[in-house]
Amino acid sequence: MSTDRLPLHDRLLVDCIHPDSAPEELRRRLARTDAQTHARFIESAFLQGVHPLLYRRLKELKLLDTLDPLQKSLLTEGVMNYSLFLSHLSCNCREVLALFHDAGIDCIVLKGMHLSMLIYDNPADRMMSDLDLLVRQSDLLRAAELLAARGIAPHDYKPVEAETAHCHHLVPFTTNRGNSLEIHWTLKLGIPIDLDGLWERSVVEQADGVELTVLSPEDFMLHLCLNATVPDFEVKLRTLCDLYRTVTRYGSRIDWSVVIERAELWKVEKSLLLLLHATQTLFGLHLPGWLFERVDIPELREMERTMLQCMFSAQVQERNAVIMLMQLLRAGGLRAAVSLAWNKVFYPKEVIASMYRQSGESSPAALYLLRTGKLLGRFSEALGHLILRPVSKNKELLAFDRSVERMKTWLHH
Repeated sequence: MSTDRLPLHDRLLVDCIHPDSAPEELRRRLARTDAQTHARFIESAFLQGVHPLLYRRLKELKLLDTLDPLQKSLLTEGVMNYSLFLSHLSCNCREVLALFHDAGIDCIVLKGMHLSMLIYDNPADRMMSDLDLLVRQSDLLRAAELLAARGIAPHDYKPVEAETAHCHHLVPFTTNRGNSLEIHWTLKLGIPIDLDGLWERSVVEQADGVELTVLSPEDFMLHLCLNATVPDFEVKLRTLCDLYRTVTRYGSRIDWSVVIERAELWKVEKSLLLLLHATQTLFGLHLPGWLFERVDIPELREMERTMLQCMFSAQVQERNAVIMLMQLLRAGGLRAAVSLAWNKVFYPKEVIASMYRQSGESSPAALYLLRTGKLLGRFSEALGHLILRPVSKNKELLAFDRSVERMKTWLHH
């Protein structure tokens, strides 16, 4: 699937952030685009998490003035607000790293901050919402106590061993600047990751005068895939930008044989190949030709079409609103539906606390009541969607849902 099959505003977005797009051609296309398409173009940039990158790209190419004035204002304001947020988050990162260093706690910087500080040309190009740090499981309690002593955690919060049984990170902390901080002890639960090997392979990099310990290039690339596809499929255009920039940044440092071997061990080989193939499709990423010999290419392309439809189609927003109701409709009888609803409500209480940012010591009754209320709200919204929409549209949505489920089944089997 090429960008030609994407909606006009999404195709324009991909081409605007493509590093090799011709400025004059972009200028002509933007000038020919009406205000409504400009609005959808900017809205898509925000939804896909690439509006800071789009802003800098348009500014570098002197194309900002080709935007509809209102959309230019919205984009500029959004990026300025994010730049302020990032400056606060970066300060928090420095403070926590210094705190852990002084206490002798090893710490690996994960995800967004790694990308922002080391992978993207400009730190503000990469959108993120929180700070993710990895410490050894044996250091979790001490790390949490250090943060609490600095006011970076609720006073009534005490990490307990039970949390690590249900989540790969502790309940998020809130910093003195109001930002969210997640302390991880592993990358994902249920994935056979050799944590000792992960730490041994970690590397120290310099960024803006600060030493950052980060994952090796191979481990980092696989973590991007894990984060986007396990347990839920949450791929955005930003995900593919991350992969493009990572592969371009590390270049010959990447041992692709190791990447594939480790992807098999971590059970993300198909996710890796699907995301890399889509990145190659949209951005022309240069990859070793033998990488895709391990999968059926027509099947891979079919999954890629579904994935891109998931990323860009308006149906994905509607699907998210009715997905749980659809699951109940497909459950196969009242007993199965009740069992599914029960399982949706009665997550481990530590998981519910993490999802809704509640204290780890909240009572189970309060957490399950909160979870039930949230789910009832979603079911009401879903029912409204199904009742008010034409039957033909619901059939289209169900067909789309089936294709998404096929892709998920393919990824994890």
